Amino acid sequence: MKHIRDQKQDLPKVPECVHTAILTTLNRLEENEDMAKKIRKSRFSGKKFVALAAAMAAVFGMTVIAAAAEFWWNQKAAEEFGNPTPERQQQMVEAGVAEEQTVSSTDAGITVTAVQTLRDANRIYMLFELTAEEAVIDGNSGFSDWKMITDEGKNLWDYERSMTGSGGVTDAQSGTLLTQGFYFWDFLMEEDPEGWNGDTLTVQLTDFEYYTYENGPEGTPHKIEGEWEFTLHLTDTTELARTFTPEKTVMAAGVPVRLNSVTVTPLTVTLHYCLDDVEAAGEASGGEDYGLIELFATGFVDGDGNRVERMGGSSGARTEDEDIITCGLPSPMDVDTVQAILLGGGDTIELR
Repeated sequence: MKHIRDQKQDLPKVPECVHTAILTTLNRLEENEDMAKKIRKSRFSGKKFVALAAAMAAVFGMTVIAAAAEFWWNQKAAEEFGNPTPERQQQMVEAGVAEEQTVSSTDAGITVTAVQTLRDANRIYMLFELTAEEAVIDGNSGFSDWKMITDEGKNLWDYERSMTGSGGVTDAQSGTLLTQGFYFWDFLMEEDPEGWNGDTLTVQLTDFEYYTYENGPEGTPHKIEGEWEFTLHLTDTTELARTFTPEKTVMAAGVPVRLNSVTVTPLTVTLHYCLDDVEAAGEASGGEDYGLIELFATGFVDGDGNRVERMGGSSGARTEDEDIITCGLPSPMDVDTVQAILLGGGDTIELR
């Protein structure tokens, strides 16, 4: 197979992932004795040989066409999630957590394009690119009204949310107007994951607001009237949630707090504590149990033993006997290999 090393020259414009897939496929072909004999007897060479390898890739589960169309994370999304390794990014793509979005809507000289989403049972992150005919985009600009309609016709804002984060992720400082920028929404959800984890989410935007700074840094407000609407197609990933019962006691304000269970998803950790213990710790800390950092997840230990730490958004809810804290993870997690959850007070919750 003398052409294995020459396939980049034969297809110089094909992405690197395709070169890798073809090479892997050719190596697998050689491992298959019957198929290798047929290939050695063939008279294919050059581009024809590589085309044959591409066709044979499907036989071995290495479809090159799929590799050529492989979705790579937007760099802005990667930065927001701590720059995961390429392997972890691709794992999230294959699991349906990270998905490419390409729909857009244009009105009043502004185009909104959905770029990427990340979603699991408890969280959804949406990244949009804005382009405008005039320089009106900076960190202070945005839409006056957002609606995100689920399959069941309910606005995402109407569900119980632990945390909602939003904002511009442009490279420019506020006060420097551009014609292009990125914006995001990041929701941590508490209520009815099956209800809002449908196949689609319709985004409806109204009126773009921005500032000019000719009169000082506070800015002069302006509004561009318009309506933008598009539908995101999503994958239901609720089955990726995993629940553990580590039988762990966490010290908070000097008080032992029983941890009843931990549920992990690729993007979140939900901690179920004994409510009586949490209230006792709150009293010991001065009467405020919502600020007990010792009870919040701040990261995790992955399957290779690496610590991934950075405080994410979080909040909680309560039942009759439990205090429930849902925390957004700083980076995506493999729920089937994660070893431990890291807490704000230095405790490590071993899961395996």
